Amino acid sequence: MTGLPNSFSPWSGGVFVGHSNYWGDLVTGYPFFANSDPAFGVMVNYQVSPRLGVRGSLNYGKLKGMGNIAGSQASFKRTVSELSLLLEYDFLGKRRFGGSTLRRTLSPYLVGGFLGIGYGAPQYSDELMDGSKISSALPFGLGVRYDINSRCYVAVEHVTRLLFNGNMDGIIRTGPGARNTDFYNFAGVRLCFSFGSNDPDHDDFIGNDDECPTIAGTLKGCPDSDGDKIPDKDDACPETAGKKRFDGCVDTDGDGIPDPADKCAYEKGLRRHSGCPDTDNDQIIDKDDLCPTVIGIPSMQGCPDADRDQITDSKDKCPDDPGPQILDGCPDSDKDGLPDHKDDCPNVPGLKGFNGCPDTDGDGVADPKDKCPNLKGPVSQQGCPEIGAADKEVLDKAMRNVMFRTGSAELLPASKTYLDQIAEVMLRYSGFKLSIDGYTDNAGPAAAGQSQAEARARACYDYLTSIGVRVELMSYTGHGPTNPIGDNKTEEGRLKNRRVEFTLKPQ
Repeated sequence: MTGLPNSFSPWSGGVFVGHSNYWGDLVTGYPFFANSDPAFGVMVNYQVSPRLGVRGSLNYGKLKGMGNIAGSQASFKRTVSELSLLLEYDFLGKRRFGGSTLRRTLSPYLVGGFLGIGYGAPQYSDELMDGSKISSALPFGLGVRYDINSRCYVAVEHVTRLLFNGNMDGIIRTGPGARNTDFYNFAGVRLCFSFGSNDPDHDDFIGNDDECPTIAGTLKGCPDSDGDKIPDKDDACPETAGKKRFDGCVDTDGDGIPDPADKCAYEKGLRRHSGCPDTDNDQIIDKDDLCPTVIGIPSMQGCPDADRDQITDSKDKCPDDPGPQILDGCPDSDKDGLPDHKDDCPNVPGLKGFNGCPDTDGDGVADPKDKCPNLKGPVSQQGCPEIGAADKEVLDKAMRNVMFRTGSAELLPASKTYLDQIAEVMLRYSGFKLSIDGYTDNAGPAAAGQSQAEARARACYDYLTSIGVRVELMSYTGHGPTNPIGDNKTEEGRLKNRRVEFTLKPQ
């Protein structure tokens, strides 16, 4: 209704502080300041339109004058109390109130209206008459105001009062053409405040135009703490100047992800990893990847584990074969604590001292090198026990006493006694094998001699088999006239050469 923006209140009130100055018959010097005294006032204003306002005010001041009347010095003093109704015309009112916010500007205005005056008890010199006690006047003047904010303005003004009677100063002029008009003025500063302003935060953005009505600001009434042209209410980073596309935040590493959402704000990364880099593209970000340049698996914190034995390839001495951590990732097939690549017997549990091989008989010779793995024997005998002297004697006697019928391979009955003794010896040497070697002399054709030597060895083999010696523990061979032990030139020598030798050897 007032023509003001709906965000402004038309009502305001204030105070006046300045000076009063008499301007009449008793004036000497420059009239505006010749007779100054302090003046005060209070007022209520109503803004009818952007340019027109109505003011009601109550003012108080002192008036005094001194001058020459009919050759004599005359003077007066008195107080004045005013009740006025004034109109103000603001030349730049439409500029002040032309938008949704108040435009701060120096705005000149005219003032005029009507006022009633009550005078205090006068003090006149003898030359003066008693002046009137009440009066009325026509005020007129000008001023200039400046809006501090939408709720407060300051004005400087000078308003002259043209009195309707002329005896306020105790002087009445008579005679043709006499004019009895007195003047005085109030000049000073007004400070006014609006009532019921819709700008509680005093930022000159009011009503619907203030998007932050309780917080003063410069962007549609909202604060912008970091000066990035994004109001704090819409700024995800109100203390740091940023970009609108990042909701007011910065993107330090330039990867298109604002710092608050970027888990690696100082390293350019990927959106799917919240701004962190993944150099080896194994879906594990570098800062959590113990092997950031080599493709790995999550369970190994980004390092590779080709054999999936929970030991990274860089620490796995057997990266292609799974093994326990205690063996640096190498397999131990026989679970003997020695990795297969260092185990000479990888499929049989053994001892570290024998490179993973067992020593079944505990004779200090590993089974692979032990010709008698189930019998204790010295290293010099490849782990086999030595044949006792008595047993050797049995074998020697058999060689000398096993006889055959002349020209045949039939055993003589006495020979079987010695073969029985050999069978008993074999029972004491488990793991040994009996070699039966038949020999002949050089009499007759060599082939015939070898054939007979083999037949005689076979006859011994067959007999031993018949009394329970296992065939796999024996072998037989026939030899010719080679390896003689006697002189083939003598009958005694040839007899020695026609023999069968019995030898126990480890299998």
